[in-house]
Amino acid sequence: MNKAINPNMHIKQNLNAEIEAWLAKGNAITTIQSKFQARRVEYSKKLKAMRLEDEQKQLKKQKRIENQATEQQITMLSSWLNEYKGRAKALVEVLGCAHSYISQIKSFTRPCSKARFEEIKHAMQRVEQGEKYH
Repeated sequence: MNKAINPNMHIKQNLNAEIEAWLAKGNAITTIQSKFQARRVEYSKKLKAMRLEDEQKQLKKQKRIENQATEQQITMLSSWLNEYKGRAKALVEVLGCAHSYISQIKSFTRPCSKARFEEIKHAMQRVEQGEKYH
């Protein structure tokens, strides 16, 4: 009859042998396991990696914020749109985008990059030129 080997049985046997050897030496601690130090170094590396990742995320966020049109620019766009009826429609026709796109930028619910704001500014000038001819 084959007995299934209990993995815990081997641990207990090894542990008992270690305890007996320790007792034979007079119950004195002669060495301290170094596994703790290895875990500590590994944990430290993980912490450093997490900090580095967090710093990189912060830098990306900062760059993204720096690349956004300013609140003053968006407020100016909003004022410009409200100045004359039909400007929003004319602007989206020139830009070739949905009305909701400009509306969301105007209401600060959609970010607008500096580059995109420059495109909007040029489109605003084209709309103004069209207004002069009417």
